[in-house]
Amino acid sequence: MKLSNIGLAATAPRALWFTGLSAAGKSTISRQLELVLQAQGVRVVVLDADLVRASVSSDLGYTAQDRTENVRRIAAMARLLVDEGLTVLVSAASPSAADRRMAAAHFQPGDFRLIHVDAPICVLQQRDPKGLYAAYARGEIRNMLGLDLSYETPANPDHYIRSDQNTVEQICADLIGRFFGETAEHAMQRSPTAKRTSAA
Repeated sequence: MKLSNIGLAATAPRALWFTGLSAAGKSTISRQLELVLQAQGVRVVVLDADLVRASVSSDLGYTAQDRTENVRRIAAMARLLVDEGLTVLVSAASPSAADRRMAAAHFQPGDFRLIHVDAPICVLQQRDPKGLYAAYARGEIRNMLGLDLSYETPANPDHYIRSDQNTVEQICADLIGRFFGETAEHAMQRSPTAKRTSAA
């Protein structure tokens, strides 16, 4: 391991919880951050709420109670992984402030960081990688977060990201600087990808 990597790889494990509306960039950012951290020797894993729903939470629907239970399961898994020495990147809309507080309560003080990923609704509708906003506009689905279903905006997140104003590489470099003790400029220079992409 290069000398410049030692401090980053030795960082104490923690959970970074990315919250925000669909298409805000939560999954894109967490996956890119995973690559950057892995390249520096950090043991890291991503817990994506959509993938969790397709597996251990396949029995859940989209009622408020089921959403809360899904957040609880993700938080419990993340805590187990942190206890095993991994850094965990959670990508979950988690629209309820109470649910986010419940998730944070699973962790030791200092091990949980809430990151709000945001962009204007018009940008989210334009991105729409899952086709959810288009389906909503056609009247095919309801209970769309940010439209007819409430998303409780975090009042005091540990970090706030406007994903439409920076590339995903710039966002990840800033996150490493804030939460892993490396300067953003240094992290950008050693990013495993040279291509600059938006956090769609």
